[in-house]
Amino acid sequence: MIDLILCNDKFDNLGFSKLYEVKINRVNSISQIRKLNDELNIVEGNSLNREILTCKSIDILASPEKNRKEDFLHHRNSGLNHILCALAKKNKIAIAFSFNEILKSKGVERAKIIGRMQQNVRLCRKYKVEMIIASFATNKYEMRSLTDLKSFGTVIGMNPVEIKKSFTVVNDILKRKKEYIAEGIRILE
Repeated sequence: MIDLILCNDKFDNLGFSKLYEVKINRVNSISQIRKLNDELNIVEGNSLNREILTCKSIDILASPEKNRKEDFLHHRNSGLNHILCALAKKNKIAIAFSFNEILKSKGVERAKIIGRMQQNVRLCRKYKVEMIIASFATNKYEMRSLTDLKSFGTVIGMNPVEIKKSFTVVNDILKRKKEYIAEGIRILE
């Protein structure tokens, strides 16, 4: 059963069994990254992606391709590379793809964002980093149904197995966080 959608407001159910209201943290310095201590730490991508992915308290990096200006000659400046994906895998940090980024962009900028997301999907697949598809809607008019988000996953290059898994990753992260107190200490039920 698909049971996840990430959003910033409470909405009617659109084919999901659970709706999560989350706060996306926007950080500008390394000290802000280290101070995060929520139940689920979601950080928006920026120029500090490497520092974000080295921090073990972060659970999800949302939109690593955000705020990228120029692309490189042979590939897109997508905010991820092979080193950052290896760090994300090592520190168990999932990468989230925001449908709201596509919804709010237009024209050539939308095409660039989709291309960057496609590159990030290929990198995440190669390095076995967990991926999340989410709406990150800020109001009820930005909310999209489950089939819309599945179609979005197909457009950015995810296969059906990855799409289905992307809707359960947050539940897995929450279970893992409740189970472990610290490195080497775990709660047994």
